[in-house]
Amino acid sequence: MTRSILINRANSFCMILVVAMHCVITTNCEGSDFFHTFIFRTATRIAVPIFFLISGYLLFYNYSISKIKKRTRTILIPFLLWSIISLIIFFVFKYIPLTARFINTDLQLSASFIFTNIFIHPINGALWFLRDLYLLILLSPIIYHILNHNILKKVSIIICAIIWIIDLKYSFGVESSFYFLLGGYLSNRNFDINHSNHSKKYLILLYFIILFISIHIVLKHQYNPIILSKISIILGLIVLIYNYNLFLLATPFNRLLDSFKKYSFFCYASHLIIAQFIKKIIVLALAPTNIYILSIAYLLTICITIIVCCTIQKIITMISPNLINILTGSRS
Repeated sequence: MTRSILINRANSFCMILVVAMHCVITTNCEGSDFFHTFIFRTATRIAVPIFFLISGYLLFYNYSISKIKKRTRTILIPFLLWSIISLIIFFVFKYIPLTARFINTDLQLSASFIFTNIFIHPINGALWFLRDLYLLILLSPIIYHILNHNILKKVSIIICAIIWIIDLKYSFGVESSFYFLLGGYLSNRNFDINHSNHSKKYLILLYFIILFISIHIVLKHQYNPIILSKISIILGLIVLIYNYNLFLLATPFNRLLDSFKKYSFFCYASHLIIAQFIKKIIVLALAPTNIYILSIAYLLTICITIIVCCTIQKIITMISPNLINILTGSRS
């Protein structure tokens, strides 16, 4: 029960981080470079690796081939549906004069463009996670045998870790494979999840101090910003390991995460499209000229995006509960 609560709350928290990542606003005001880099490159980057880690952990915990069939329904079908829905929305809004200004993507009515933007590089960029995850699930019988070989699993994780660290281009499948494999490795380990363990909250403060220093160095010397993402993920995982029990406390924030759980997948699949409109409307309304207004605009974008996503899910649920079950892979 404790393990389930921890995983569910961590998933909900990471979903909020994903929304926060894609709601970041870019302007030319003073301090916006630091603001954008902090949000987009560091503070939110731990979310997707944790998604893959949890997915690998859950799949290989009491692994069976039947899990592949189940995840076809919960991952592949929603991926295809949301890819198609997203593409239709982009085409429709692109050719409506009132909404055309919000769509910056070049669209083509060709078979190759449609195929690519549904199956390979979804026009809804957030869906790449589902694409990579399902491919890894299809490879899970091979990965399972690797994880059950004492030497091979350690060598594989070390090799994947090295490739991930040196990859500074976000190459296809590198990050997803490493954290999925790491999650599978952890599923075979016994962990004593005891909420009475004392958290090391000072590590959270240290984490942000290191990030601020690292961001200043990278921006000043114009290093590859992906380096920051690697640093934030590695340090973030360490901080999370020593403070995981904070998710098990009876706090208002954790209760909020519990309430958000049934909306998290729909929010994940739809937020990027909605945020694209919300961001531009808020920027037009507030016209951020300094970091303070920019911060307010950013927080408003996050809140409104999440509220709109949850409201749309509620409306669809009232109209057709079966449809929302299909769209969310029976997670609602």
